[in-house]
Amino acid sequence: PSPPLSGHLRRIVSSVFRRLPILLLFIGTFALHWWGTAATLALLFTVTDVLRNALLSKTRRQIWTFLSNLPVSVVVRREDNESEVPVSEVRIGEQIVVAADTVIPLDGVVTHGTATVDAEALFGADSGYDAEAGSPVFAGSQNTNGTLEIRVLRHFRDTPLVFARHAFAETITQQSPAQNRRERWHAIGTATCLWLAVLIAFVPPFLLRDMSQSSFAIWVMRGLSLAAFALGGSLTLSGTTRRLTATFEAARHGIVVRSGAALEAMGRIKSLAHARTGILTEGRPAVVDVVSSGKLSGAELLGLAAALEAYSTHPLARAICHEASQHSITESHSVTVFEEIPGQGVRGIVNDTLLMIGSPRLFAEQRYTLPRPLQESLSEADAQGLTPVLIAGQTGLLGLIALRDTPRPSAAKTVQQLRESGVFMQMVLSGDTARAVEAVAQAATIAEFESERIPEEKTAWVENLRRQYGAVAFVGDGTADRNAFSAADVSLTLRAA
Repeated sequence: PSPPLSGHLRRIVSSVFRRLPILLLFIGTFALHWWGTAATLALLFTVTDVLRNALLSKTRRQIWTFLSNLPVSVVVRREDNESEVPVSEVRIGEQIVVAADTVIPLDGVVTHGTATVDAEALFGADSGYDAEAGSPVFAGSQNTNGTLEIRVLRHFRDTPLVFARHAFAETITQQSPAQNRRERWHAIGTATCLWLAVLIAFVPPFLLRDMSQSSFAIWVMRGLSLAAFALGGSLTLSGTTRRLTATFEAARHGIVVRSGAALEAMGRIKSLAHARTGILTEGRPAVVDVVSSGKLSGAELLGLAAALEAYSTHPLARAICHEASQHSITESHSVTVFEEIPGQGVRGIVNDTLLMIGSPRLFAEQRYTLPRPLQESLSEADAQGLTPVLIAGQTGLLGLIALRDTPRPSAAKTVQQLRESGVFMQMVLSGDTARAVEAVAQAATIAEFESERIPEEKTAWVENLRRQYGAVAFVGDGTADRNAFSAADVSLTLRAA
């Protein structure tokens, strides 16, 4: 629908109000035959809009070039038949085939094939890795050699680059309240100075009744000086251009900025809560031990767990699937129901039997009794700072899988840089065991930590940080931490990690 007439009139009046002072000053300079001054005034007035529009156009073009990296179609294997379909129609769990030297269009896990994957567009320089069965791959990364068969784990609309498109669109159109206030007052100040320049140029000669050319020239020159000051101030970049430039520079380093308000809020942050897995750790956990309660062999237990975890995108789930593929555990299992328990685990129907995989806290709340061998293995894993994952069927606990995730070497340096920038309070909030969280917190030089916390408890801690320290940021994995994100002033997530 077209805007109402009053809206058109308002814009016309605003445009005339902004440009009329310049027109009057032009008339004054022409009357005095100051051709060079008139040309300079015209250049000074037009260069503001030209520079701003050029920067805005260039930044938008760079952003959309960066984001137009995904192919529109992909080869899907359905019932041993391959067909090319639009990426938006590919369903979770389907197999896609990605040839060499093409961009991977969807997030998933490799089921067959090996290749070198270049993820520089997502994670920055030196982000290449060798992908094989069980390795995660992400939309927007480049398959440089070899053919990969990939099981899709995330719908097209949920891939990070599609998310980024929407984020950049909102960044372009939305401004924070403070930015709106600054630009409004900047426009009012510029217009006020220009009209004051007109008054200085033309009113004093009439009031002083001195209409000689020399007197008139003196006052016009004074008015032009004020006009030059006003127009020179307007040469500063607008909030929109500054915001877009900052957004694109962040994107070049693999960072998606959700809105202009988020950019501004980052400057007020005084406290920061970190999740553990994939944030302070490498996010590539490895299976260290598989312990069965005796009902199944270790290989059978691992294969059963991998069948259900194949539908999860959590780093621990990917590690279990990778370990199963490394040991060539290819036994087929029928998974008919899958459900994630946020922050605690997964459950589903495997081979017509209920199966649940998750943290020790989840099973304690469900009142499961641990056999003595599993109790000893759980205590040993906890003492070593490992992350234990328990597995249970309808007949009781089947065993556990212990995993280790390496702390990020750069975590301590990043934490120190945050402290130096004014983020004095930092803590770790995690659902992992106390020893595992403590080990990572110490490696990152963070004194405060909370372990075995479910999403609701993380949210309460974020709210507590805000009450104590003011503006708070939370960095997590983007799935189980949704509620904590909503409670924080700024949310940061490694969506593609």
